[in-house]
Amino acid sequence: MTTPGWALIVPIAAFNIVIGLWSLRDAARHARYIKSRIGAGDPLFEEQSRHPDFPGMKEVSSTRAKGIILTLSGIVLLMLLYLPKLTG
Repeated sequence: MTTPGWALIVPIAAFNIVIGLWSLRDAARHARYIKSRIGAGDPLFEEQSRHPDFPGMKEVSSTRAKGIILTLSGIVLLMLLYLPKLTG
């Protein structure tokens, strides 16, 4: 592949890594918030959290998965670009 085509990989990989890590941070913050609200004994929140359509931990799980996928895809893109140069 030509050099200009490969030059796009670095910003795309950096974007994926940054957004992936940001998603992981947000998922952790949201999980802590949900656990603190449930632990605080708020009856309204506990009633809502028992509802099957409550997005709480399902949302955390999907955000965490998105963060892992984006971060790993960015790392793989960088490996595809730089690993052949490092191994000779």
